[in-house]
Amino acid sequence: MEHTITTVKLSGLSCEACRKIIEKRLQKLPEVMSVDVSLENSTVVITAMRGVPLDEVIEALKDTDFRVIGFAN
Repeated sequence: MEHTITTVKLSGLSCEACRKIIEKRLQKLPEVMSVDVSLENSTVVITAMRGVPLDEVIEALKDTDFRVIGFAN
């Protein structure tokens, strides 16, 4: 089974509560298999059945204090 890795750099990522919010929101995206949040690096690695478009990530995080400052698909 093939999958893609999308890495997102966020601002505002600093605590365990942040991690849980991001995981919960991003795991709701279509075909997402896993979400790995690194507080140390302020990054999120999303493993999915297809590439996750930037606009879907931004939409999932709207109404939060997190902002996308880097994206690699």
